[in-house]
Parts: sequence; structure tokens; C-alpha cells
Amino acid sequence: MKFDFDDLTNLRHYNETWKLLNAEHAPLILSFLHQAFVKRGITIAPESELCQILENVIFQATNGRKLFPKTAVSYLTEWSSESKRWLKRTYRNSADEPFYDITPASQKAIEFINSLHNYSFVGTESRFRSIIDLLRQITLGTVAKPSEIISDLEAQIKTLTERLENAKRGQIGRLSEIEVLDRFQQFEMHARTLLSDFRSVEYNLRDLDKGIRQKIAKWDGSKGELLSEVLENSDGIENSQQGRSVAAFSSLLLNPNLQDEVRSMIDELYELSSIKKINYDQNVKNVYPGWIAGNEHIQKTMGALSKQLKHFIDDKIFLENRRILELLRDIEKNVIDNSLLDDKDFLDGFTDFSIELPQATINLPFERVIYTPKEKISINSDAIEVGANDSNVDRLFDISAVDRNELMHNIRILLSDRDDVALSEIIHKYPLKQGLTELISYFSVLNDNFEIREDPDIEDEIIWSSQSEPEVMRCTRIKRVYIRERR
Repeated sequence: MKFDFDDLTNLRHYNETWKLLNAEHAPLILSFLHQAFVKRGITIAPESELCQILENVIFQATNGRKLFPKTAVSYLTEWSSESKRWLKRTYRNSADEPFYDITPASQKAIEFINSLHNYSFVGTESRFRSIIDLLRQITLGTVAKPSEIISDLEAQIKTLTERLENAKRGQIGRLSEIEVLDRFQQFEMHARTLLSDFRSVEYNLRDLDKGIRQKIAKWDGSKGELLSEVLENSDGIENSQQGRSVAAFSSLLLNPNLQDEVRSMIDELYELSSIKKINYDQNVKNVYPGWIAGNEHIQKTMGALSKQLKHFIDDKIFLENRRILELLRDIEKNVIDNSLLDDKDFLDGFTDFSIELPQATINLPFERVIYTPKEKISINSDAIEVGANDSNVDRLFDISAVDRNELMHNIRILLSDRDDVALSEIIHKYPLKQGLTELISYFSVLNDNFEIREDPDIEDEIIWSSQSEPEVMRCTRIKRVYIRERR
């Protein structure tokens, strides 16, 4: 971000977070947003609930004085207007009353106010360790050579072996109180930030959907070319960078073993004597259910956007958009063709032109259909028997995923002592364990991480055994593919 005068002036006038912090009633708005959303660990609520909370906040802030003359509904409507956008007003399903979402701009303002708090203790060790760990992960996962990765893993094994030997002798290194508080501050900061990031992720997905819709609306080629442009170029909701990040996070968050482990560790953390002494954020203590709810909301948003997008590019909508573009081009052509004519000749070209005028609509009450009560169905549930479950779920547990990291490791092992290697050589040294699925995964890994060259004159024969029938051998022929590191 640039910190020059013009950019900051523009940001001050148009950024919703800055406008909220600079608003006349900023203390009232921020206090309300914190009590209505952050304190309760939610991001959306109906208007009736929010009105009650806002009225209580106003009464406590003014002791009954008329410092804020508008009604609670008027304030909510104003704060969700296009000029403010501190809340988002929506209607959910068939609900009669509107719902309000807290926007990322409002959450950033609350996080900024939180950051102004002066801590008696500011830890730096754990932050520095986090930086080093991130740098090590990036380096080892991208540019490190196999020898460097092996050295790092051997160092980790040596450290873990020493810790294991010390633990067997009863020599367990405990964190000091300062080290615990240092790491606890880091945990609180990241936990709060992740909760507020959920709204930013959802808005990013909506902006992505808006961009795709604009591309579709302006498209003047064939529908097949449109689908290729939108879907094959990774512009779809699920295939976008934000969509893939959400999918990876969701998979990690919903891991049953990890859920139990995280909940257990959070409970143990707040039982420590050093944590009980400090004034910690009570909302962070129950942060995991908030993560689950936020992830569920994002998944529903992704599903709804994808469903709407598929509907948007169906045959009818596509043809309607094409027809609208054709009409607009016809109008532009007529305007250009007639731009040099005088007024009389121009108007003569519109002899059949007409304007629809408003007219009264007659609505007779007695012509309306009389209400017909729905027939009540009587259900006898006195003798319900439990049915036998004859489904076989064993095959669900046989499903296995291909480890892409293992495939990349196989490729880099053979590339460590040569410039390029054929895919058939890799599969010969590391036979396919999961058949055609693993072979296809190889091509996916190659496209994303390596340079590939195809020799159309040579064919390689790939052979593997079936997982379900090990005695059955399967075979396919592919053009020879040479692989080298991306430069």
C-alpha cells in the first residue's frame, strides 16, 4: 500500500473502515457492533434482535437522555446504506423481516480498536519463532534441494530423539510463565483474526462471482467458448485461489481427530494457573464453535454462488443475453447511420414509433380465488417398527486419496542427478499403487510444478495391477513425456 498524500486522502473519503472510525457516533456504532455480533460470536442476526440490542446500548450510553433521536430501525437502515456499508441488509429464504450481516470493514474497525489496548507484557519470542517456521516451510516446500530436505528431516529426528530420551529419564522441559503468556498472546490474536477473516473470505467469493457474471453478460462468442473460458481457466468459484484455500481449510477444520485435539488443548490452556491470573478475552475461549459456524456459512455461500452461476449460464439466460447485445448493437448502428440526417429526415425514419402510456388496472375483489383449507392427513404412528439396514458401507472405507507430495518427491529424486527424466522411468522405479487415478495425478502435478515436453514419435506402455483384483493387470499407452524442473 502507498502512503502518499493523495492515496491516503482518497482512502479517508471512500474506505468504509476509515469512515466508521471517523463517524460522529463511532463509539455508539462500535459498541453496538461488538455486543450484537462479536461478543455473541455470530455474523448475522434478524432486525428485531438487533433493534432490541441497539435500544439497550443507547439507553445505557445516555441514561435515558435524548442524545440519539432516531429509532433503532432508522439507525440500522442508515448504517447499511450504500454510503456507509457497515452492515449488509438481506432477506433470508422466506423470512418476513430483514437480516443484517456485519461487514469486513466493520470487523477491521473493531480489530483496530482492539489493537490500541496497551498490554503490560508484549511477547516477541513466539512471533520470531513463527516467522522462522514460516520461512523454513516456504523454503523447504519450494526451492530446497533433496539433500537440504534430508538434512532438515535428520535434524528434526535428532531433536525428537533427544527429547524422547530426556522424557524417558523424567527430564521434561516446561515452559516458564513468561513463555506461556508470550504464546497465549499469539493464540488470542490469531484466533480473533481468523474469525474476522471469515467475512472477508465470503465477500471475496461474492466479488469473484460478480466478476464472472460480468464476463458472461458481455460475452459475444459461442456458449462452448464461454464455458471453456470460465471453467477451464480456473475462474470458477471452487477452482479459484480463494475457493481452493477455503476447501483446504475446511478439510483441516472438520478433521474429527483434529477437532477433539484442539478442543482438549483449549480446555487445558484455560486451566493453567498463569492464564487464570490475567484478564483474557472470554470470546476466544469458545472460539472453535465459531470457526465451525463460520466455515459452514462460507460453504453454504460457495454452494449457493456456484448454483446461481450454473443457472446464469444455462441456455435460456445465455440466449437472452445474446439477444440484448444484438438489440443494443442495432440501436447503435441506427444512431450512427442517421447521425448526418436533419431532424425531419431523422423523424421520418420512425413512422411506426410508439410510446406506452400508463393505464389504470381494474382489480375486482370478488374475482379472487376463495381460500381453500389444506386437507389434514392423519398419520398413525403408534406401531412403528425399526427397519433393517441392508446397505453395505464397506466400500466407503476403501476410498483412498493420492498423495501429491509423494509424487513430487518421486519426480525430484530422479531429477536430482540429471536434467530431465521420462515419466515412464519414474513409474518403472515407483510402480502405480492406485492405478489410473495415480497416473492422472502425475499429470496434474506436472502441469502445476514442472516443465514437460512430449515426444510424439515414441509411445510408452504403462502397466499396473487392479486394486480390487490384484491378479488382473491393466495397461495403457501414452506418448513419451519428458520432465524437467521449471526455470
